[in-house]
Amino acid sequence: MEVSILRIKEVWIKNFRGYGENPNDLEGFYKFKDLNNKLILLSGYNGFGKTSFFDAIEWGMTDRLSRIQDLKDIVKTTNLKKSNYLKFHNKTPKDNNRIVEVAIYFEDGSMIRRSSKYDSIDKSGYKSNLTEDSVNTKELKKILLNYNDNNLSDIFDINFLSQENINAILRAKDPLQRTEEFLKLLGLKTIKNIVDKSQIKNLSIVVNKMSKELENIDTKKKKLDDIFSSNGWGNFEQYKIKVKKVIIEISNVQKNHVYIDKQIVQEDKFESYDIGDFIDEVNNCTVKLDKFKGENIKCDKRLELLINKFLIEKILNLNLYIKNVMFLQENNINDLMKSSYNNRINYYNSNLKKLREDLEKVTVCSIEWENVKKTMKNNKISDKTLDEIINKCKTTYKFIALFKKYSNSCNDLEKLFELIKLGKWHKILKRNRKYVCNIKNLSNIIKAEEEKIKESSEISKRYESILSNVRQYVLDENLEYCPVCFNNDFSKFNKKNDSMNYNKLSNKEKLVCIIDDTIIGSNKEIKTLQNNLDKKKNILKYLKGKYSKAIVEKVINKYKVINDLYNVLFDQVTSNLQKIIECNDKHVKVLNNRNSKISESIDNYKRIYKKVFNKEFSDFNEQEIKKIDIAKSKIILGRMKKNYGEKYKIYDITIDALIEKLNSIKKSLEQSDEENNMSILKKKINELDGIINILNKIVPYKFKKENRELLDGYIKYSKKENILKEDFNKFDQCKKDIEIISTNAIEYQRTMIEKRLNSNQLIQFIYEKINPHPFFRRIGIDYRDAKGGGKWINIMDKDGENIFLDHIFSLAQLNTLSLSIFLGLSLNQRISKLNQFFLDDPIQSMDDINILSFIDLLRAILDSKKIDSNIVLSTHDSNFAQLLAIKMRGRKIKTFEFIGYGDEGPEIRIQ
Repeated sequence: MEVSILRIKEVWIKNFRGYGENPNDLEGFYKFKDLNNKLILLSGYNGFGKTSFFDAIEWGMTDRLSRIQDLKDIVKTTNLKKSNYLKFHNKTPKDNNRIVEVAIYFEDGSMIRRSSKYDSIDKSGYKSNLTEDSVNTKELKKILLNYNDNNLSDIFDINFLSQENINAILRAKDPLQRTEEFLKLLGLKTIKNIVDKSQIKNLSIVVNKMSKELENIDTKKKKLDDIFSSNGWGNFEQYKIKVKKVIIEISNVQKNHVYIDKQIVQEDKFESYDIGDFIDEVNNCTVKLDKFKGENIKCDKRLELLINKFLIEKILNLNLYIKNVMFLQENNINDLMKSSYNNRINYYNSNLKKLREDLEKVTVCSIEWENVKKTMKNNKISDKTLDEIINKCKTTYKFIALFKKYSNSCNDLEKLFELIKLGKWHKILKRNRKYVCNIKNLSNIIKAEEEKIKESSEISKRYESILSNVRQYVLDENLEYCPVCFNNDFSKFNKKNDSMNYNKLSNKEKLVCIIDDTIIGSNKEIKTLQNNLDKKKNILKYLKGKYSKAIVEKVINKYKVINDLYNVLFDQVTSNLQKIIECNDKHVKVLNNRNSKISESIDNYKRIYKKVFNKEFSDFNEQEIKKIDIAKSKIILGRMKKNYGEKYKIYDITIDALIEKLNSIKKSLEQSDEENNMSILKKKINELDGIINILNKIVPYKFKKENRELLDGYIKYSKKENILKEDFNKFDQCKKDIEIISTNAIEYQRTMIEKRLNSNQLIQFIYEKINPHPFFRRIGIDYRDAKGGGKWINIMDKDGENIFLDHIFSLAQLNTLSLSIFLGLSLNQRISKLNQFFLDDPIQSMDDINILSFIDLLRAILDSKKIDSNIVLSTHDSNFAQLLAIKMRGRKIKTFEFIGYGDEGPEIRIQ
């Protein structure tokens, strides 16, 4: 078939893994253009984003990162868990608003553009979106693949060689795994799946299981036939007929039920019963039979209790009738009606009302004299206090007049009466006013004289001070004259000192003597005034003392006596009033109780009368009571007690014993809500007896539990026996068809592998071109028989011997061999239309000779006219990049050099 060729022309990346937002692009994309050149080289240090470039193409086309997702399921390590991040982060607030975007443009003008806001492909609820102008996955698959059976993931097995998978073919643990890797490169993964799915070992197990189930059904049927035959039931159909006949009888009986509300059988269903349903109905009937028997016993016991109760109540009612008649005959209703205590109760209630009113008045007067104490002073009694005392005396007169009848102390009353006489208190008031007036006047005089002495003393002190200054001045200046009046004749001033020869003194000495005499004279005058004042103060003190004894002490003492006597009187009156009230209360209660008993007796008499004669008391007839002969009733009562005792084997029974027995029966009956009507209960017992007799007929058809399990097993599988037979035939045919499919698929797989491997000389050419191993210069790929009837792919030497790769080849040699196989198979494949091959750092661990050989190989591929394929290559080795550039001079090559890494991702120089 003619195969179309397609190449990726441009890849745009933004906020994807190692790529942030390109500051040099208006849209913020890292744009890789002209990728359809013959050779594209991505060079630079590891970690700068070269591998992320290949990841971006896979994510944009498939919404997967197989390199990461497959690895994280194998190795659960911290760094791998972190590596599944999708979004670029540089730990700035901008990170939260970043949108991951990858756009891939093809030569034919088609484009796929994918975006996502999620941080990780493994995050819960992860989702990505394609733009409206983008092709969808189905359209992309049609664009890139030649066969409908292949998937987009096949492209990344055929056209992409990652660092992790560079030697996956040879690193496989066994030939089976190696075969699976080869099939991926050959694009035969679909046929491999068909082969694997056709190896269904469980199908034979299922067919054998169905066969055994059919045999098991036949075995159970034979066992059940033996059980039915040994019990005389016949076969299944005969058993059903016999049981159905009894069920119809039960149904007819339950239709006539009146007092049993339980349904025994379903009347409208047993016509459609199968054998299992009939056996269930038999078992249900036997269970209900036991319940009906239990209910029958309960009903019999309850009926017996009700009969016992009825007989006891009959005896007690007759006994009560005899007692009631005797009560009516022994009591006279007229005498009861006359013995009322209402008048005496009214009298005591009237007294109580007055006594309580007096008690309220007394309570108001409880602090009459206490208030006076607040106005008294120890040294003075005011007119206000005396007026208050006089008013209290008046109130106390009234209090004594009202409540002296409740006092029991005449002496105290006389004393109090004597102390509160108003005439004496008016005299005290008059004398108090006189004393207070005299004391006040004398106090005013003393106060005026004290002021006068104070003023004179102040003047005298100032005068003495002036004279002392003048005296000192005369002495200091040695003056012979008075410096105040300038007088120098002092002969006439000699009045006091006769012993001194006055005339012989100098004027200065005379002047000094005159000043001294003047000072002494002034002090004597003030002393005279003070002496007069002291006499008046003594008189005032005497007057106050006399006032205190004659008035104040007398009033205070009288007040204390009055207050004490009043309090005693108040307490006596209050206490006596309360006692009298309590006494009257007791009388009222006693009389009320007597009245109640009389009323109760009257009501009782009326009630008994109504009960005996069955008519209202208003129709009372005393003669009727006298006519009743209770002797006959007593004889009947005796016979009833005797009959009851013989029935229940109780002798010498008393009324109290019967009452106790009746209470016990009532208590037992109240414990359940069963029927208490003896007539209905008897009819219910008759119905129970009938249904029990019918149900006993179904007991012989009861199925044992262990046999029921056998029957259930048979019924369960017999219902699907026909379906099981059909399924068995279908599965058996299916088994044969699958065996044919498996044989054909294995043969097709073998043919295609041998055809593509044996005819593929390119693998050997590439391997020899690179020349990785000094001894194994030629290798072969053999597809041979393996254990279990399958076939495996092995790497062989020139002699056809199996090579143990991990023992003989170094890591570099394994990588070279893997690269040879990948390119040899991929360059010849016809599955993918994508004619570009993406190699992520394929020269890992290669020595210099291998690197030079690899460059020559690349040049040969690019110069080949038969191979029209482009290569996109990455490397971390700068020497390799420079050498490749030299070797590829003059050819269509484009280089993206990753020269640094900034805040928003790699810095790329394009050449």
